[in-house]
Amino acid sequence: MESPIITLTTDWGQQDFFAGMVKGKLFGGIPNVRVVDIAHNLPAFNTAHATFVVKHGCLGFPKGTIHIIDVDTNASLSDNLVVVEHQGQFLICCDNGIPALVCGRDFDRAVVIKKESAEHPTFVALDIFCDVAIRLALGSPLETIGTPLENLNETPTWQPIMNGNRLEIPVAYADSYGNVMLNITRDEFEKYRQGRPFEITILDATINKIEDTYILKSDGIMMNTPILTTSATGYLQIAFFRDSAQRMLGYSPNDKLIVWFR
Repeated sequence: MESPIITLTTDWGQQDFFAGMVKGKLFGGIPNVRVVDIAHNLPAFNTAHATFVVKHGCLGFPKGTIHIIDVDTNASLSDNLVVVEHQGQFLICCDNGIPALVCGRDFDRAVVIKKESAEHPTFVALDIFCDVAIRLALGSPLETIGTPLENLNETPTWQPIMNGNRLEIPVAYADSYGNVMLNITRDEFEKYRQGRPFEITILDATINKIEDTYILKSDGIMMNTPILTTSATGYLQIAFFRDSAQRMLGYSPNDKLIVWFR
C-alpha cells in the first residue's frame, strides 16, 4: 500500500495527549501514512464495547490496513500482545478476548509479539504497538515480528445462551443516541426463535415483535415505549424514539437481556 492506513481504537479519552504521542511516532516512522481515529472515548477496560466498535468500524477498510487497538491492555505485559491477520488486514492488540470475538476462529494468521525492553512499559501502544505497525507498514513479514499462535483467547460468556425457552443475550454496546445494541444479529435471533412467538419484558412494557423503524404508534398516537429493532450493523437493539434507552433502562455492556419463547 503506497499510503499505508493505520487506525486507532482506544479507551484513552479525548482530553489527554496519548493519541498525539502515538500519531507523532507513526507519522515520523512511516512515509505518507494515513492515521484514522475510529474511537477514543470507549469505556475504560470494556472489551465487550470495544469488540463491537472494532467489528463494525474497522473491517471495512482496504486490505493491508493496520488496526491498533488499545483497550484493557495489561500494563504489566503479562498477557500476550498479538498481531492477527484477518481478511487481509492486521489487528495489533492484547489477546484479552477482543481479537477472538472480532475474528472468530477463521483468522488467517496470528503471532505473539516478541517483547523487548520498553521505555514506557505502561504505554504499550506507544512503545510496542507503534513499532510493530511501522514494521508492518514498511513491509516486514509477519513471521519476523513474533512467534506463531494457533488459538486466540476466547470469552464464551459473551455469547447468547439458550436454556429451554429462555434466551440470554449479552448487551454489547450503547451508541451516542443511547440505543442499546445486543450481541446477536437478526439472523441469529431467528435461528434461536424457530418461528415461535417471543416476549421481552422491560419496565412495564412487553415487546413481542421486531419493528422496522424507531416510530411506534397505537391508534395514530406516538408511543414512548421501548422497541426491538435492527441496527445498521444487522444486530438487534433496544431503542426509544428520540430518547436514550440506556438512560431509561440502565443497561450497560455485559448485562443480559432475557427473551422468552412460547
